[in-house]
Amino acid sequence: MTSLLFITPVWQRYELTEIVLRSRKLVCDELEKHGISASSVIIGDDDNLDVARSLGFHVVERDNEYLSRKFNDGYEFAYDNGYDYCYPVGSDSILTADQFVDNLGKDLPVASHFYSMIHYTGAERIDVKIKVPGGIGPLIIPVPMLGKCRRPIPQDLRRGCDNAARQTILTMESRMLTRENHQWEHTAFQSGITQITDYERIRRFYRADTYDIDFGIFRSIEQLYPKDILDSIFDYYQSGRSQDA
Repeated sequence: MTSLLFITPVWQRYELTEIVLRSRKLVCDELEKHGISASSVIIGDDDNLDVARSLGFHVVERDNEYLSRKFNDGYEFAYDNGYDYCYPVGSDSILTADQFVDNLGKDLPVASHFYSMIHYTGAERIDVKIKVPGGIGPLIIPVPMLGKCRRPIPQDLRRGCDNAARQTILTMESRMLTRENHQWEHTAFQSGITQITDYERIRRFYRADTYDIDFGIFRSIEQLYPKDILDSIFDYYQSGRSQDA
């Protein structure tokens, strides 16, 4: 059975992280039906680890000094425990199983050129398509490739997504595969205070398409995600709690 590990650093924004991790557990359960043994390793030093443990996920304790250092802990966990693939992804992103069912089994990393993000008020969504080497957002990485990288991967970078791993793989002159049909299988939900990724910069710099939405919810994701997860997201934004997290 092919194995996959989601690598997720956590820090505060407890309510959103719990929603995301509950959704992640559902994805792992769905992947099991497709012959993929999936789990998550959650890296941090706060109460989010208790949620992770309650869902049966692995945890690694690490301070919040450098985000890339926390991702590194996840890579080492994946490598040391013999996983076939890993997927570094933030604690603000919900996913579907389909993108992994269709894209595991390859010897090269698989990236996407698409990125969707929800504003911390929940009232707006931006969609970005960026044609850059290695794509944008999280990357499906064959774990054996990590053994060929210079490790540890540079860990003094404060990035929203794990760009350090992407750049390390690119410097190995490794080719990457890209998915062209991706949009809402991975959607990132912003919070007001603890967010690293700069929503306004991405919108301006990449000339993102902008859409009004209803407290984090829009029709396309209603067809992809369980109602209880979407209801929790709606309440998170409608209450205004997202702006203080």
